[in-house]
Amino acid sequence: MTRQSWHKIKDQVMEKLNSRYWLPGDKLPNEEVMARDFGVARTTLNRALRDIAKEGFLIRRRKAGTFVATHPVRRAVVNIPIIRHEVESAGKSYTYKLLEQSIKTPPETVNNQPCLYIRALHYADHIPHALEERWINHHIVSEILDADLHTISANEWLVLNAPFSSGLVGFSAANANPEQAKILGLQDKDAVFVVNRDTWQDGVFVTSANIIYTSAYRVESYL
Repeated sequence: MTRQSWHKIKDQVMEKLNSRYWLPGDKLPNEEVMARDFGVARTTLNRALRDIAKEGFLIRRRKAGTFVATHPVRRAVVNIPIIRHEVESAGKSYTYKLLEQSIKTPPETVNNQPCLYIRALHYADHIPHALEERWINHHIVSEILDADLHTISANEWLVLNAPFSSGLVGFSAANANPEQAKILGLQDKDAVFVVNRDTWQDGVFVTSANIIYTSAYRVESYL
């Protein structure tokens, strides 16, 4: 058995799909057989197939097997940005201020047990740029309790240290409420751009964030 990365196995499977070795609707051999044919561990093969399915080229059905998508839909990928990088890449100076850090009970829609709550303000050229309001399941990412969130934002710490297996992102225009407007230096009900982002690890809640931007915000995705 060779020590190939799942990336290489993914490339080999994609070559077979692109060459129509397997046709749309075909059922792939079971993973044990495929792993033996590719000369890799089954876990390596499984990781490659999961990634291809995430991109829409395969359909994985529990107990039924893996099938070639009849009408593959290529999905857009939205990266989780580090706000500091966004500000600095725009040629502006970045500063950050932690406003609140506490353990308390979140809304029922977020989680059913107390979580770490973070509120922080991100600046661009010393002007309020984004307000970060975030719930974190510190039972899952307990290391964050030891992080100095006065010097590194929860946004940046989580991107660098907290893996997730699935997520949901929403974008919306809104009006700042009085408290948000005061923090951001806006007038009550001024227009803001809001990014709502929730992530899970194997079905377990990791974090839920609202990032409220004071100005136009550019969203980039890869197809």
